[in-house]
Amino acid sequence: RKKDLLPRVARWWIYLQDFNFTLEYRKGTSMSNADYLSRNPIVVCEARKQQNWSQIAQPADEESQKLLQTSRYETRLQSLRSKEGPSLL
Repeated sequence: RKKDLLPRVARWWIYLQDFNFTLEYRKGTSMSNADYLSRNPIVVCEARKQQNWSQIAQPADEESQKLLQTSRYETRLQSLRSKEGPSLL
């Protein structure tokens, strides 16, 4: 009947052949703790905040720090005077 094994089960069978062990049958009523653990739902919290690459890189960039320290009005005024600079302001 070993021919009928699924590939994953066959890999486990081959792995376990290296060990010396005896299987012992236990009724399901005597294994209530294992039964509970197998049926107990696992609560996983996946509330991760997505990080923006620009927010990570800004503290290391000098020009970004200068822009963050000046007010939005001053930055817009400077870009209008020089007709250059950030177009999104």
